Amino acid sequence: MVRIAGLLARNGFEVSILPVLNADTSVAPDIHPIVRIDKFEGEHYFSIWRPFKKVFLEKKFGAIFGAVFLSLKNVYKTFWVLASYIKKTSPDVILTAHYNCPTIFAAMLARSRSKIVITEHIILSEHFAGFSWAIRNFYFCMCRLFYPRADKIVGVSKSVVKDLEARKYSRRANISVIYNPALPSNIDEMAAAPISHPWLPGTPEAPVFVAAGQLNRQKDYPTLLKALASLRKRLDARLIVLGRGALLESLQALSRELGIENSVDWLGFVSNPIPYMKNSGLFVLSSVFEVLPTVIIEALAVGASVVGTDSPGGIREILGDNQWGRLVPVGDHEALADAMYENWKNPFDKDFLKARADFFSEAKAAEGYTALIKELLL
Repeated sequence: MVRIAGLLARNGFEVSILPVLNADTSVAPDIHPIVRIDKFEGEHYFSIWRPFKKVFLEKKFGAIFGAVFLSLKNVYKTFWVLASYIKKTSPDVILTAHYNCPTIFAAMLARSRSKIVITEHIILSEHFAGFSWAIRNFYFCMCRLFYPRADKIVGVSKSVVKDLEARKYSRRANISVIYNPALPSNIDEMAAAPISHPWLPGTPEAPVFVAAGQLNRQKDYPTLLKALASLRKRLDARLIVLGRGALLESLQALSRELGIENSVDWLGFVSNPIPYMKNSGLFVLSSVFEVLPTVIIEALAVGASVVGTDSPGGIREILGDNQWGRLVPVGDHEALADAMYENWKNPFDKDFLKARADFFSEAKAAEGYTALIKELLL
């Protein structure tokens, strides 16, 4: 969204960013200098439910009246403050991501005539599947209620749009695909940034695979670790993992159990993973679902051969039918190991992969959003 804001600003629009709930300011250096950052004085909508945590999770039912009072107070801080901001600034277009239903509701409270564009970055049915029945159906009802009120919905991949259509969140005419500006214009500069790692660059005898992403259930690192253990029976392969998350300790324990603890390096969060991809030349993603994984596009942009799971979402959308990378079934560690071996033995042509990455450039995203906004403002 920061990139999109900058692209729209360079195309002549006056753009403001409203970070909800004290958003991470580490992205601030990447914000275009003419994009204004406004301060949100309200609360995230999660604050409405938070007072009930003590009542139901800690079973302190005597606190129910206090919880109701705090919840109602936070309703004002959440919706009315946002509605006041919308009424005061009166934007021509509101572009929202991950705060979609609350933004539409606030715009209704403000009786705003602003055009609202939802950008959906997740496959909602897959995302909701991880919640309890009650929460899952609550979010489902909210989307069914508010999404049709948006003037346009943008899915960041065809798989997102397909899911939106299947769930009838809006009319097909209101939904379109605009790929994320996943490939930054300074990709070559980012790739050339110096890094120091004893395993890199990899060698033909000891190739190094890179994986990137949060250490969570979605990324399915256990399958990747099992694949590495299988691969090491025929090749002295190693794995660098870029990402942090709650599953770190359990994954490290699994690597010890598999006897590969000395062949995996957990580097945690890395702000610029691209030099690692370039220096290894081999990238792997073992997710159970993805929307449009930026890391695969970045890997292609530096000529790294990619193995990805053929999971629900956009990995196949990027790699095609094994045209620009190798696809394997979800959760099949032996198939993943075989594909990793093939990528080491027969890597893809680097220039061929780079040409594919250009399809997801900033220029194409800017063109898509600019055309959409001009259509709404006519």
